[in-house]
Amino acid sequence: MPVTVNHGLNKLYLTKDFSLNTKGSNYSDESGVLSDAFSRFIDVINSGHVLDADVSAFHSSTLLQGLHTVIHSSIHQLQYGVDESYKLFVPSPDKSSYAYLEAHTVYGALHGLQTLSQLCHVNLTSRMIELGMAPWNIADQPRFSYRGLMIDTARHYQPLPMIKKVIDAMAYSKLNVLHWHIVDTQSFPLEIPSYPKLWDGAYSASERYTIADATEIVSYAEKRGINVLAEVDVPGHALSWGVGYPELWPSRICQQPLDVSNEFTFKVIDGILSGCWSTTPHIKTWLKSHRMNESQAYQYFVLRAQQIASSHGYEFVNWEETFNNFGDKMSRKTVVHNWLVSEVPERATAAGFRCIVSNQGSWYLDHLDATWEDFYMNEPLRNITNPNQQKLIMGGEVCMWGETVDASDIEQTIWPRAAAAAERLWTAYDRLAKDPEQVFGRLARFRCLLTKRGVAAGPVSGSGRAAPLEPERKATLLMLLLVQVIVTSQAFENDYAVNKGGSVNLWPMPVSVSHGNTKLHLSKDFALTTQGSNYTDKSGVLRDGFSRFLDVVKSAHVVNGDPSSLDPSSVLQGLHTVIRSPNEQLQYGVDESYKLMIPSPDKTAYAYLEAQTVYGALHGLQTFSQLCYFSFTTRMIEVGMAPWNIVDQPRFSYRGLLIAATDYKEGHRFYGLCKTGKYPTNVLHWHIVDKQAFPLEIPSYPKLWDGAYSISERYTMADATEIVSYAERRGINVLAEVDVPGHALSWGVGYPELWPSKNCPDPLDISNEFTFKVIDGILSGCWTVTPHVKTWLQNHRMNETQAYEYFIRRAQKLALSHGYEVVNWEETFEYFGNRLSKKIVVHNWLGGGVAEKVTAAGLRCIVSDQYKWYLDHLDRTWQEFYMYEPLTNITNPGQQKLVIGGEVCMWGETVDASDIEQTIWPRAAAAAERLWTSFDKLAKDPRNVTDRLTHFRCILTQRGIAAAPLYVKGREAPYTTGSCYDQ
Repeated sequence: MPVTVNHGLNKLYLTKDFSLNTKGSNYSDESGVLSDAFSRFIDVINSGHVLDADVSAFHSSTLLQGLHTVIHSSIHQLQYGVDESYKLFVPSPDKSSYAYLEAHTVYGALHGLQTLSQLCHVNLTSRMIELGMAPWNIADQPRFSYRGLMIDTARHYQPLPMIKKVIDAMAYSKLNVLHWHIVDTQSFPLEIPSYPKLWDGAYSASERYTIADATEIVSYAEKRGINVLAEVDVPGHALSWGVGYPELWPSRICQQPLDVSNEFTFKVIDGILSGCWSTTPHIKTWLKSHRMNESQAYQYFVLRAQQIASSHGYEFVNWEETFNNFGDKMSRKTVVHNWLVSEVPERATAAGFRCIVSNQGSWYLDHLDATWEDFYMNEPLRNITNPNQQKLIMGGEVCMWGETVDASDIEQTIWPRAAAAAERLWTAYDRLAKDPEQVFGRLARFRCLLTKRGVAAGPVSGSGRAAPLEPERKATLLMLLLVQVIVTSQAFENDYAVNKGGSVNLWPMPVSVSHGNTKLHLSKDFALTTQGSNYTDKSGVLRDGFSRFLDVVKSAHVVNGDPSSLDPSSVLQGLHTVIRSPNEQLQYGVDESYKLMIPSPDKTAYAYLEAQTVYGALHGLQTFSQLCYFSFTTRMIEVGMAPWNIVDQPRFSYRGLLIAATDYKEGHRFYGLCKTGKYPTNVLHWHIVDKQAFPLEIPSYPKLWDGAYSISERYTMADATEIVSYAERRGINVLAEVDVPGHALSWGVGYPELWPSKNCPDPLDISNEFTFKVIDGILSGCWTVTPHVKTWLQNHRMNETQAYEYFIRRAQKLALSHGYEVVNWEETFEYFGNRLSKKIVVHNWLGGGVAEKVTAAGLRCIVSDQYKWYLDHLDRTWQEFYMYEPLTNITNPGQQKLVIGGEVCMWGETVDASDIEQTIWPRAAAAAERLWTSFDKLAKDPRNVTDRLTHFRCILTQRGIAAAPLYVKGREAPYTTGSCYDQ
């Protein structure tokens, strides 16, 4: 909450070319901090929906042309105590067609942009970015200058893309210090050029950060007004340090703490303290000669390390133990970081020390029983009434220790609880709520804002990272999962595409693979050539796919190697791609085969990719990306074990994933496929409407989406078109489910006449012709208890079962008349399969054995046995997903051809944007290999693919996808510390 806020009642709208104006500002923005932030502002406010309004329909006085920003200071250095205040006027008092932002420094302006972004929302009527309740007059500044979040990359490695996502969310919350606890007992992942063997203590060769990576994180954070505090833990925990330098250990048997008697210890400025000092002979002798016990040696170690840090110009922060043990001996330059005892801030400031507050009982995020209310109500100045002592409280920090947190669950463990603490640290004390329930609605809105911006923030209700409760008008937000369905990926140096045992680490496994033992490298200007291809790529499907390939293979680390030092024959200049067919229509049965040769037999400076269609070529690019990894030696993208010769094609043409944009309850259902006359390949089955919500715009029935959870939780037709287009460019068709008869409550919110009565809204009114105009409904006992429906049934001599068949078959005819193919959930086959059109596809879900019966009857089938392939069944393991065979007991070749594929289903009762990814992955990937890979190449025992799927799961997390560990059920957190490759 800002310091002061005033507003009116008017609506303003941002023009499509809303721009930044800096006339009169003293800040030159040479480094692009402001311009980049403004671009991010535009991106984030436009990210929720596709905007397709006609601006000419609006009165010019309601349109904002841009943001006039005046920054008084020319300084862009980010340091502790920098002025972060700002003033925001919307519209500007002097120029009504502009908003006005004034700040002393660029970092205050960044906070002003965050506030402005929260005032903006998409108006689904005008299809414009709206700024309601204008005019706004806001003056703001932070209460504390240190507002921190600690992340721990020692206990679980966090990929660079995930660290950047955390930084983005910090900026949204106005936190300004990322405390990077980078090293601990478990691993030493950071490159130290002066001591190059230290990172031998990393979990694996790929789970490391180069100096360029660390510099990239610092730069990324600084451009968002966030300082990075990289923790050198002295004395820390020593095991990982001694892997590369065993002389740091007292002995091989007793590795903790570091050898206090060895001068080399102080050269690396870190160590560990425990009983080893008094049991290792040479250290025991050293202690005796210096007349020290262990406590005195610990003090000696810390104070000497502080002197070394001070000599290099560093400020130093000590965890509170040093103050508790020998605070009277410490320099007053020391900052005491409180975590153990709540009384320490009062005592430390009374002794003249500065203090950062991180009370573990209230601000440790790994304490999953600590609620957001606990985080909100923790007061850094508790019991500190002396103004001089209050000034010594620099601020506070919430701590995300990493024992059971990795890339699959870090976001929802941090947010929104860290945001609750962020308000405590930013907002003036007299503006803070005395009862946290007073801010519940505002925090819940901010949590929704985070999820819309791609941050997997957990629900406000519940503690820690709890999943959402079953829906009670709670939204399940659609995520752009499409890029994950055929996810692009990167392999790693310690875990090549061929592992040490000689097994190929590709997922899913191609039809045939051969390789050699040579290393190749991608040049910095690695290019796409299409000479000899019949595909013109007018729509850019191939070109965009190649760009995504380059982005993904470079995403895990900063690529800054010097190719001039390499043998030219080892450098690949590009990818020569030949596509035989000029057709780019995506439909069922499209040829998805490809051949990949690295290097090309004819042109050794290029890789060669050949495919019949562009969609086969996209799959070839995915496979190529898994052969690429970052080399920590050359600092370039390397392709190991060349030459590669891969031939591949899918086993099934339908390989689907269902996501539910509303909750789901069992019932009798029918739905339609895309209006192509063919079946889609690589399918995102979008279950978009159900009993709980109707979020989709239907222009011919504009009141239907009155049944959405809220006015903002809706999809316009332009949004749906964008999803379809986004998917198609990745070789994925979208099946938008029209559930007939589905569950009717949400349909009748806008059109109550669809209900038999207001007291009995399920199923839809079968006696009303309007029901068939909207082609959907809900079936339950209401038909026989609602008088006019009961009369209609009697007049037509139908019971409920016969009425259900009538409803389904009439709805099918309507769909077919519009050119749609039709898919039925299996109940229709069970009830009246002998009367179904042979054009119908039956979607199995209730159990096994159905596909056999369906195909014997001459109907096609999609397999989704709920006991094997339902992702919301959290007790189902990846092994069960992998071993489920769609052709079980189907031996007749004619029947086998009628099984068009399978689909894993992510129903949404307890899944939203905070946990959908780790609930889907890697179990869906296990099923994906079953659907792609030829039967004879599939493992007969899932233990034979554990290492390869673990490798692929690590690929997903490196790509920023929150895939859960393999060794847990469902979406559980990692059970202990360790490498991604061990979980």
